[in-house]
Amino acid sequence: MEFLLLLVLSSLLCVPAWYVARGRRSWFWCDYATVLGPMLLWYALSILQVGPQSLSNLIELLVIGAFVPIAVSCRVFLLDRLSKSAMRSSLLTSAVCFVLPLALRLAMPPLPE
Repeated sequence: MEFLLLLVLSSLLCVPAWYVARGRRSWFWCDYATVLGPMLLWYALSILQVGPQSLSNLIELLVIGAFVPIAVSCRVFLLDRLSKSAMRSSLLTSAVCFVLPLALRLAMPPLPE
């Protein structure tokens, strides 16, 4: 239940960026994946037991849930203005957001419970 609540909250924090990008016609298919995918990837990696397992791994989900809206907003409000291709900045943001869960799962040290 907490996972779904965090997923919805993180998605709702992306709505202002979605609204502005839709108006500029710079919201692409990979942006939808960027909003929802990283937390689902973390959940899948957790189920597959990639990396050390403990209750402290729930902090990773909070980090991802906070990072995704910030990254999407930075893409829409900053990178699109600096970049010539909105699609390129969208794909770059998506790649960074999808690498984050794997990096967190592999980089977090095992902590005793």
